[in-house]
Amino acid sequence: MRENRSHLSEPARQSFAVLGAAMMALSILPVLSGHWLVPVFCLMAIGGLVFALEQHARSKPDGEVLEIAHGTIRHRDARGQASHMPCLFAKLDAQAPTPSSLRLILRSPNASVEIGRCLGLEERQALVPVIAAALAQGRR
Repeated sequence: MRENRSHLSEPARQSFAVLGAAMMALSILPVLSGHWLVPVFCLMAIGGLVFALEQHARSKPDGEVLEIAHGTIRHRDARGQASHMPCLFAKLDAQAPTPSSLRLILRSPNASVEIGRCLGLEERQALVPVIAAALAQGRR
């Protein structure tokens, strides 16, 4: 499982340029009345947004490895922490505290591990039946 890192498309980049131009155009009136810091802060805000987007695009996406085979479950998260549990008594617990969030937790009598932290809500929802089927097959 890997975090979705789709790059900004050309229309999205153009919309950021239009947003920046609109911010600068709207800062003309305060400049005419003597408030020179308004365009400076607008430029700093636009520069900060562009810098953050570029740093995010360059950073390594988070990922997890979940393997269900030969009666065991192996999980390794983005920080490198690994966990193993037997597949026989393991179950998938899908907790939805709010409609916009979903936590997937694999539980066994001796351990529990949260999976899919790097995924979006729709991806987690699609993952529930896949993992449930893999657990059922791993128990056989």
